[in-house]
Amino acid sequence: MKISFTFLLLTILFTQVFSDCYMHSPRGSNNRLRGAGTNVNNANRLFDSQNNGKGGVQIQNKEQRMMKISFTFLLLTILFTQVFSDCYMHSPRGSNNRLRGAGTNVNNANRLFDSQNNGKGGYCWGPTMTFYEQSYLQIEWTNQHGCGGTHDKVDCNIILQYMCGSEVRDGDGTTTDTITQATYTLKNLNGDYVYGMHEDYEYFRKCTRRERNHGLFFADQNNPDAQRNAQYTRQGNDATKYGFECPEERDYYPYWHPSPWIDIAIFADESVCSIMQKHSQNTEDKWHCESPDAANDDSETFNNPTACGDENWVREKSWSKKSNGLINAPLCHVAGFNRDNHLGNAMAGYTNTYKWVLPSMKTLNNIGDIVIKDPRPEEYHGTDGDVAPCVLRIRYNITTGDYQAHDLENGVNHFTDYTSNGKERSPVTNDPYVEYGKPYGSEDDMWHVRLAIATSQFSRTFEDRSHMFYIRPLPLAHVGNIYNLMVRGKRGNIVQTYPAVEYDFTPNGLKVPLGAFINFQWTGCDTNPAGNDGEGRTSTDRSNFVLVKDSDVEGRANYPTSIEDFGITNSKGSKSSQELAFELAFINQYDNVQCASQNDVDCCLTYEQLLSKHNNNNQREQDPQNCALLNDPDAAYYNSGLIKMKKQGTYHYMSTRNNNFSNRSQKGSISVEPRLSPVTLTATVAGAAGFVGATVVATGIWYSSSHPESASATFFQSLAPKA
Repeated sequence: MKISFTFLLLTILFTQVFSDCYMHSPRGSNNRLRGAGTNVNNANRLFDSQNNGKGGVQIQNKEQRMMKISFTFLLLTILFTQVFSDCYMHSPRGSNNRLRGAGTNVNNANRLFDSQNNGKGGYCWGPTMTFYEQSYLQIEWTNQHGCGGTHDKVDCNIILQYMCGSEVRDGDGTTTDTITQATYTLKNLNGDYVYGMHEDYEYFRKCTRRERNHGLFFADQNNPDAQRNAQYTRQGNDATKYGFECPEERDYYPYWHPSPWIDIAIFADESVCSIMQKHSQNTEDKWHCESPDAANDDSETFNNPTACGDENWVREKSWSKKSNGLINAPLCHVAGFNRDNHLGNAMAGYTNTYKWVLPSMKTLNNIGDIVIKDPRPEEYHGTDGDVAPCVLRIRYNITTGDYQAHDLENGVNHFTDYTSNGKERSPVTNDPYVEYGKPYGSEDDMWHVRLAIATSQFSRTFEDRSHMFYIRPLPLAHVGNIYNLMVRGKRGNIVQTYPAVEYDFTPNGLKVPLGAFINFQWTGCDTNPAGNDGEGRTSTDRSNFVLVKDSDVEGRANYPTSIEDFGITNSKGSKSSQELAFELAFINQYDNVQCASQNDVDCCLTYEQLLSKHNNNNQREQDPQNCALLNDPDAAYYNSGLIKMKKQGTYHYMSTRNNNFSNRSQKGSISVEPRLSPVTLTATVAGAAGFVGATVVATGIWYSSSHPESASATFFQSLAPKA
């Protein structure tokens, strides 16, 4: 974004700044002294920091200020520190089990799945997004405790998966109850399901009946043989219920019994890629024990063919077979490096991303009872109401580097398993006291250090899931690639949103070939925490799309272009260009009806009417008819439909509502190019899969063009130039 120095200087001088600055070493005070509160006691004590009150570190006692730390003890602390590594999906909006609750923390962390994440994470529910089949969707996430083949502290893998089904849903309300067999079909007075559901009850019932895998590493946890079913794992040794999720399937990948999840991509160490791909349910049949008289015998409890018997050992076809070959093995990429405890951003400072080609309706129809009639009003879907309800999942499995979870010997992977179970055999034990030594020449008893180890967490799986979204058919006779341009983030400053993120467009640097289509689409909620900073009506998410000028005669940059200068699809000043510019800027608030007087309702007040109606600026900003701030209560969701890119060029844009200075700057760019260059192709891959070279990219494009439904098409077609 070309910003003139004059405008930048003016902005620094006159804009309210929400960008904080904290010293970490030596310890910065942020005006703290000895106060024990979350926020600083006296922000005026010594200096004007302009920082958030949560920042800074208290002064320490003299003994605590001693900075002579034994290198050996420091090394032990680094190696054995308990892992608190969370994983958050940002695009599409990850729920972290949130629904419509307005609190800082999630209301019910057991609602649908066991995320293991911080309760502050996640994005509250907004109206359901709808994506065209085979369109390009950018998945964006952070994993906080690091990843990557060159990371020396952890061994990790990340699995992207999706599930579609006719009964997949978000649910309604903010109940803290958890779905059960008796309540999963319960509806409210409007006919909407009260409880959300991903996995179904029958899947969960079989999980609770089936014996757990006794060949797994359990460390020094309670006797694993005393807990019989697949609800018990080393990580979750108490059979806590999370929706209809099966804990054993959640914690271990690839799973050895049938699962409703379809693999998109794997990010892992290269040495395990072939194992994961081979045993992915995408291409490998899975088995389980089932009997016609399951209610009266124990057949469902068996987890192997020997105990089950051939007559009851039932095959579940792979997704490839179910889809008639339209689903292939997931691609496996070397996991990109993420710095730990830094919100999980990748090397370049951005979140991890993956370009996913959504499945075709043909694929979804082939694999089962998935497609339904859209329950929403016709304006959401036009005359063709067929949709597939789906949800996206990211699984982040992290193993500490403190012991060797697996090693490659003569081309064969050896994994830590049940033979290392028990306190005497486990390589790690809970909170051990470790002999350290004693002072030189001393006759003291041996001195010990106590390490913070929780063996339930020394290999740990985190996950996040999107809110439910719909996949819909392409328009009749449609030709051309479709790219989804969305908004990530939530209302608030960096402290209030963390571990979620502030507003931004995604992808915020989109490159598309001439003739491609963009679907501008975003959703937001009206139940963000009431105290979170932001523009417009309290607690609400809103966004728009306005082109910006490079500079004007007054030296200002990043100001909106006039509606007459909007020319991203057609000639500037044309009727179609101005109509699109107006719609993207005002997102169809009140059906674009302007009020005749300040007393009218269901319309947008003019600037003069707002001034006349309110003598208080805060009242003006909170007025639901202030369309300049996108305050229409019905404007949380916007979908432009398909917009064809007909003009070559680079276009910079912003959201006028959320364009605060600094870290809440919501801007992006679209480059429409006649053909993506090899350099651009290679750069496009950078991020979580940045290891891919130009030769591999070129080969992948050739293969995916001849296999459009393949897993490689998911990755490579988003790079391939098409008219």
